[in-house]
Amino acid sequence: MRPRANRFVRALHGLRARIGAGEVPPPSEIAVAFGWRSDQVRERAISLGRTKVNIGRGFLGVQPAALFAMPVQRNGVDPLNGAAFYGYHAAVRWGVLVDSEGLTAFNSHWLIQDRWFALPTVVWEQIDQQQSVLRAFSPENMADGEPDRLALGRYPNPTLLQPVDDELVDRLDAWRDEALKSALSHSGVDEHLQILFAKLFVLRTIEDRGLAPQVTPLSAATDGPTTLQVRNLLKTFREARQHICSDLFDDVNIAEIPHYVISGIINDLYFPQKLSFTGARYNFSWIDSDVLGLAYEKYLSTILQPRPPTPQLDLFRESYRDVARISVRRAGGVYYTPTYLTKYLAGKCIDNFLRSAPDGSIPKIIDLACGSASFLVAAVDTLLDKFKARDPSKNWAREFIDGGYINGVDIDERQ
Repeated sequence: MRPRANRFVRALHGLRARIGAGEVPPPSEIAVAFGWRSDQVRERAISLGRTKVNIGRGFLGVQPAALFAMPVQRNGVDPLNGAAFYGYHAAVRWGVLVDSEGLTAFNSHWLIQDRWFALPTVVWEQIDQQQSVLRAFSPENMADGEPDRLALGRYPNPTLLQPVDDELVDRLDAWRDEALKSALSHSGVDEHLQILFAKLFVLRTIEDRGLAPQVTPLSAATDGPTTLQVRNLLKTFREARQHICSDLFDDVNIAEIPHYVISGIINDLYFPQKLSFTGARYNFSWIDSDVLGLAYEKYLSTILQPRPPTPQLDLFRESYRDVARISVRRAGGVYYTPTYLTKYLAGKCIDNFLRSAPDGSIPKIIDLACGSASFLVAAVDTLLDKFKARDPSKNWAREFIDGGYINGVDIDERQ
């Protein structure tokens, strides 16, 4: 074990020398210093305000397990806030920020006094004395849960954040309850809400990913969390129908839903309820498509129906209805495949095809019980990785969709 520990320390000292010389090592090289292979790391650049950070996600199999972050530009926002906020969106709990001062481990799903949980910075001069802390972020120790044990041994009571998909679903379910409690009759309010949610979810995704800049942002449809600008919302839907070319926007019916509920939903798709620091706004370009699909699956896993209204005992108080929650999964025998399994199966199927198919062949993929299409999304992600390597200039996503290579069928009309 001693020679291995020495290699680890030497690698970190090598990083220190490069940073001291003014270099900005890529996150993959930081991860390699911690014992990860370069092919286990996927890189991207993020910004929060004008602060820019290079991020590398270290994968254990198909699951992202650790972040390695290197500030590129500091301007008003602490780079650790940017890295942790990205980790929250990307469903990666633990990360290490590396800069000229040292190495700071943080958790993107824990808070301490409304701030991201972070262990004390290991300054470069203390690397030799803090090996046990730093080695917790090797692949083997990450898989064994060592960062959790290490952190909870020192700080046993952090505030826990829900994963981003659960938080989104909880807020949307709260608005479903509110809308149905005030429904005058069972007029399909829940069905209308689910269709509306699908529209808003897609609009927030294309907005933050910059896929259709001609479409007016949803934020133009609200003046605060309770006031809806109906004309602006319908304008956004019209533009989406024109530029996204999806039949999702052909049928727009918001008359059955209280306007303050629609405004509240839109507001909650922009601003996290549990994060109070300045600039805390959801960035849907940071949320993987499979995480978004999982959120939608969870949202659809129940339907709500208003019960008969309670007797109105107070003349000046509005009558409310209780709401019955019905599990679609239980009633219909629905089972949602875990994300790690859909990624594994999609990758395995595509790899098997490409090994035996002629060069340049694109597999045709069909899922006969696709649900919210988590397997198909994983398949598209895998195909994009492989085919972009062949021709980075080609719009492969459009090729796969328009060419009829991706198909899904389901008996649930809401999927």
